[in-house]
Amino acid sequence: MKKIITLLILIYLLQNLCATDSNLSQVYKNTNHVKLEKLKNKFQNLWEINSLEIEQKSHLRNIPRKFTTAYGFYQLAYYQNELPIYLETQNADVAETISTAPLHIPSSYNLEGENIMIHLWDAGAVNSSHIELLGRTFPAESGDNIKQHTSHVAGTMIASGVNPAAKGMAPKANIKFYNWVNDAAEMAEAANNGAILSNHSYSYARGWYWYSNWFFSYWKWAGDNNTYEDENFCLYNINSQKFDQIAQAAPYYQIVVAAGNDRDDGPDNDNDHPADGDYDSISDYGISKNVYFYILFSRRTHISGYPPLNIISLPALQNIVCFG
Repeated sequence: MKKIITLLILIYLLQNLCATDSNLSQVYKNTNHVKLEKLKNKFQNLWEINSLEIEQKSHLRNIPRKFTTAYGFYQLAYYQNELPIYLETQNADVAETISTAPLHIPSSYNLEGENIMIHLWDAGAVNSSHIELLGRTFPAESGDNIKQHTSHVAGTMIASGVNPAAKGMAPKANIKFYNWVNDAAEMAEAANNGAILSNHSYSYARGWYWYSNWFFSYWKWAGDNNTYEDENFCLYNINSQKFDQIAQAAPYYQIVVAAGNDRDDGPDNDNDHPADGDYDSISDYGISKNVYFYILFSRRTHISGYPPLNIISLPALQNIVCFG
C-alpha cells in the first residue's frame, strides 16, 4: 500500500523566492522564453494526439477514462504500447512528519509565504470557498469539479490557520490551480510568464494499481505482461524529460513532485509479477533530474536502524532513499 509524504514547500524555497521587483527581473532575464514557447506548442500537440487516441480506443474497448478507489483518483492519460496509462493522485498526509509547526513560531525565518504564488497541478479544482483558503486560490481554467485531494493539498500548503491544527506550511501564500491533463504545456506557459514554484502531488500508475471499472475492482498490472517487473520504474522516459526541459529553460522555476514510492501494492498470489518495491518504486516525474521530489515516509513511521524522522540527518535520509 502506498504511504507517501506529500509536501510541497521547502524552507530553502520560501527563503529565496521572495517576489521582489529585483528577483522578478532576474527571473525574466534568465528565462529562455523562445524555448518555453516551443516546448508549450510541442507538448500541446502531443496532448491533442493523446486525447484523440483516448477518445477512439476507450470507446471501442470499453475502458473507463476516470475512476475513484480507496487508493485515489485515476484518469486515463495516454496509451503506451496499447496499454492504458493512468494518472493517479498521491496521498496528501504530511504535516506531522514534516514538522511544520516549528516554522510558525515567531522567529527570523519569516516563512509564511507572503507574496509567493504557488502553481498547483492536480486532479481537479480547489474548494476555494473553504474558510482556510478564502481569497487566496485562483483557477487557471474553468469547468473542473472540486476534488478532495486537490483541496487537501492546497490546505496542506497554505491553510491560514483559522483552525490552528490545520495551519498550512505557508499560510500567507496564494495558489493558482490547474487540471493535470495537459500539465507540461501549461507549465511551460506559466514558467514563461514568471512562475517560480509549482507542486504536483500525482504521478502515473506503474506496477500494480487498484483498478475499477463499472462492475469490478481488482489489482491490475500496468506494465508489459511479458516482463516480470514494470520496466517504467526507474526509467528516464518522455515524462521525466518534459519536466527537465521546462526546468532547464526556466532556471528560477522550481518544480516539486511526488516520488510515488510504491510499496507492497499488488495481489498476494500472483507469481508472474512481484509486489511493488523495495527497489522498484519511483517512476516518471520522480526520475526527472531538475525537480525536488518528496518521498517515502508514512505518518510517524520509525524505520529500524534510523533516527526518528523529526531529527533525521541528511546521511541517514540518503541511506533510506536508496530503497527507491
